[in-house]
Amino acid sequence: MRVRGNLKMLLAGLVVTAACSDTNDRIQRQDLVVYEVVHGPVGSAFWSVFRKGVQDAAKVYEVDVRSLAEQQFSISKLVDNIERATVARPDGLVVTITDHMAVDASLRRAIDKGIAVIAVNVSDPRPHPERIPYLLYIGSDERQGAIAAANRVLQEKTPKHVLCLIQEAGHAAIAARCDAFAKTMEAAGATTDIITIPGGNPTQSAETIRGYFKSHPDTDVTFAPGPQAATPAMEVVRQLGIADQMTLVAFGLKPDIVEAIKDGTVLATMEQQQYLQGYLAVQFLAFHTRYGFCLGADIDTGPILIDASNVGIVEKMVTKKFR
Repeated sequence: MRVRGNLKMLLAGLVVTAACSDTNDRIQRQDLVVYEVVHGPVGSAFWSVFRKGVQDAAKVYEVDVRSLAEQQFSISKLVDNIERATVARPDGLVVTITDHMAVDASLRRAIDKGIAVIAVNVSDPRPHPERIPYLLYIGSDERQGAIAAANRVLQEKTPKHVLCLIQEAGHAAIAARCDAFAKTMEAAGATTDIITIPGGNPTQSAETIRGYFKSHPDTDVTFAPGPQAATPAMEVVRQLGIADQMTLVAFGLKPDIVEAIKDGTVLATMEQQQYLQGYLAVQFLAFHTRYGFCLGADIDTGPILIDASNVGIVEKMVTKKFR
C-alpha cells in the first residue's frame, strides 16, 4: 500500500533529528515494554490489521508489546485500560484519543510519570497548546477524509437525501466524519440525517438501516464512516435491490468492501492504512526511547480514496490482511 510523500520525508529525516533531552537516561535500553491501548474491539477486521502492524514492528525492533483490549467498544473501559497500563509503568503507550475529554486526565498522568505516549487513529482535535502533550499523532485527518468522500459522490450525482451512520456512540472520529460529510452534502443542497446503529451487532444494525430506508424511500446516498457500518449497509442495499438508486460510500478497507467496490455496490471508501499506524507507532517508540529521536510533526497515513480506478492495486494485500 502506498506511503504518502510527507511520511517518507519524515522517516528519512529521522536519522538527523536531534535527541530529546528527557530520554537520555534510557538511551540504548533493550528491554522495552509498550502497552497498546486502543478502542478497537478484539476480533475486529480493521483492528486485526492494525495489530498485525504492531506485532511485526515489535519483532523487528525487539519490543515487548502488551495489548489491553475489550470485546465491545466502550469509552469507560478504554479509560480504565489506560489507567491499568499507567500503573504498570511501561516505556510507552500507543493509544487512541477516541474521546479527548474522557482520556485527558489519564493520559496526562501517564505522561507526567515519564511514559512516552503516541496517539494513533484518532487524535486530540484541540490546538497544540491545549491538546494532550503526546509525542505525535499517526493517522488520518477525519474531516478531510469525509469531505473527500462527499466530493467523490458529487462527481457522480446531485443527491437529495443523505444518511450517515454512527457505528459507535461517543467515538469522536466517527462523529467528525459524519459531521463533515453532512455539511458538504448540505452545501450541495441535500438534506441529511445522522442515526446511530449498534455497530457491534451486525444483525441489529442491518435491521435499523433497513427500517430507515423503508421509511425514507427518497434516500439516495448513504455514508458508512467505518467498516462496522459499511458491512450491514451493503447487505441491506443488496437485499432491497436498490444499488442503482443508492450511492454508498465507506471508511475503511477490508475484503467485503473491496468486492463491493468491484461489483458497484460501493462507490468508494477512504483508507487510512492502519497497518502503518500500528507499525510506525511501535517503531518510533523504540527509536525515541533507545536513541532520543523526536519528530517535528504528526504523520499522515491517510486519507486515501479507493474506488474502481485503483482498487486492484490494494486488493491483494487487503485479501491477505497482512497475515
